Amino acid sequence: MVARGSFAYRRRLWAAIMGVMFLLFGYTGVLLSRCPYNIAYSKAAGRTPHPLLDAHTQGETLTGEEPSNDRGPAAGPLVVLLLSSMPRSGSTLLTDLLGKIQDSVAVFEPLWLIEKTECFKDEACIQRYLGEIFSCTFSDDFENWLKGKGLFFQYFNEQARKCLAQKGKEKDACLKAMNLRALCAATSVVVVKVVRARLAWLHNMLEDSLINLKVLQLTRDPRASLRSIATFGWDSNPPSRCAELEDDLLTYERMRQAFPDKVLQVHYERLCLHPTEVTKDMFRFLLDNATLPAAVTAYVQQHLLSGTSKKGTMTTFKNSSEEFQAWRFKIKEKQLMAIEAEPACQRAIRHMGHATFGSEASARNTSLPLILNAA
Repeated sequence: MVARGSFAYRRRLWAAIMGVMFLLFGYTGVLLSRCPYNIAYSKAAGRTPHPLLDAHTQGETLTGEEPSNDRGPAAGPLVVLLLSSMPRSGSTLLTDLLGKIQDSVAVFEPLWLIEKTECFKDEACIQRYLGEIFSCTFSDDFENWLKGKGLFFQYFNEQARKCLAQKGKEKDACLKAMNLRALCAATSVVVVKVVRARLAWLHNMLEDSLINLKVLQLTRDPRASLRSIATFGWDSNPPSRCAELEDDLLTYERMRQAFPDKVLQVHYERLCLHPTEVTKDMFRFLLDNATLPAAVTAYVQQHLLSGTSKKGTMTTFKNSSEEFQAWRFKIKEKQLMAIEAEPACQRAIRHMGHATFGSEASARNTSLPLILNAA
């Protein structure tokens, strides 16, 4: 029995109130029920879509009016959205690091679930879908999907990792006992890692006073990311990948002016070169306190400052002093030339203050710096 007036009681009361608020007014509720995501996913899950939905009403509101974003002060957990402009940019490392914040939870790649649905083609639908995650009011279907995606769920919290380490019926029972919505609502920080969204899509959510949202935009030299993407056999098309990166870089300049307390750019190269300093900058931005918790300090020391690397596609153990430009010794000339010849890639590289090399030999020449005018 939870005593009235206790912290736990207030937390539970807040979670209930927030759930109702978002169902009535937020990015979820009626708006979400009319979202193409709900149709596509309901059908895939063998469920019947909402009866009001049809081809003529997808994405519309019942009232035809835009909800007001001025809805009072933010409440609930701090939502830290880690937005990476391109895969293979260090977002797993940063998610793992932020997950060391005490009692935090991390939702890893939620857009993966809807990437092949109609919702992913609809910016408003994506906003409403992310709104469910941010407000800890996501569906049972999402919760079950996340629990079944061990590679992603391991980042949720320590309890998730303990469940995943078990076998058979014990594992199933452990996972079933976890109420992810309650755990999400009861925490102080919710970290959400996304690499399948554009920064511009978040403008309305950053304006919404009801969401305590801060965005870390992670960038990395596109030559490094595209080389790594290609090794997985993923789509490494430089024109489209770099166009999205360039769009995010330019959008950040505008959003940083509009929301200076809500958006911060993190350069992977600088994180590798100055891990403690950059981590303190992030914590100052996120929590108004640059003093790093012991668990975070230990993580930085072990994963970024130990001088050793471990092999593995998702490893977060890096020799950071070398990692930031390790791609220079792995990329082949054909790929290097193709990336550097693409105008959008050229502009993105220049925007980052990085050098172009023009040949494999120059890329491997360490007397030629990657970062121009480095402080």
